[in-house]
Amino acid sequence: RRRIEEALRESEAKFRSAFAEAAIGFAMTDPEGRYLDANAAYCRLTGYCLEELRATRYQKLLHPEDCERNVALVERMLAGRIHDFTLENRYICKNGQPVWIRKSVSLLRGAHGVPQWIIALIQDISAQKQAEESLVQSREDFARAQEVGQIGWWRLDVRRNVLTWSDQNYRIFGILPGTPMTYEGFLAACHPEDREYVDMQWKAGLRGDRYDIEHRVVASGRVKWVREK
Repeated sequence: RRRIEEALRESEAKFRSAFAEAAIGFAMTDPEGRYLDANAAYCRLTGYCLEELRATRYQKLLHPEDCERNVALVERMLAGRIHDFTLENRYICKNGQPVWIRKSVSLLRGAHGVPQWIIALIQDISAQKQAEESLVQSREDFARAQEVGQIGWWRLDVRRNVLTWSDQNYRIFGILPGTPMTYEGFLAACHPEDREYVDMQWKAGLRGDRYDIEHRVVASGRVKWVREK
C-alpha cells in the first residue's frame, strides 16, 4: 500500500510540474466559470496573476464580440450535447489589449456524471491572425490594382480542365462573375474569326512555346481587343 501511495504522489508531482512548466496556457474553472487554477503560461498570456484570475470568471476575459458564441458552446458541453470543442476567439488582456487565441475546452465529470471541472488549453495565434489579415488586404489591393489597370488573370488546370478567372477577367469578357469556366468556354467567348488562331497558339504554349497573343473577344455583344501573356 505504501508503494502505491508513493507512486501516486510521484505521478501527481510529475503532473503538477508538467502543468506549471507547459509552454501552452492551461486553466481550470468550475462549471460556473470561476477560475480554480492556471499555469504560468496562461497568466503571461492574459496578464493576470493566479490570485486575480481566481477572483473572476472566464467570461470577463472574452472579447464582447466573441462572448456569446463561447458561452453557448460551454452551455452545450455542460448539457451533454457535445463532449468538447475548439475555437478561435479573442481575449481582452489585463492591459486592455485584445489577443487572438486558439482554445481547446473539455469537461471533466464527477460522480453520477455531474459536471465538475472545465479544462481549457489556449495558444496565442495573434501573429497568425495578423498574417491572415495582411494576406486578405494584399489580395484586395491586388484586385483593385487590376480593376484600375483593366488587367485580369486566369489559371487553367489542364488535367481537370478547370479554368479559374479573376473578377476583372470576367468583366473583360462580359461574363457574370463566378460562372464556371473551362477552356472551351473561354474559346467560345473569343471572336469566331480568332478562335482557331487562339487555340493553335495555346496548344503551342503547352508544348513550351511563348504564349503572348492579341485577339478579339465578344463581350456582351461588343467586340474588344485583348492581349494575353
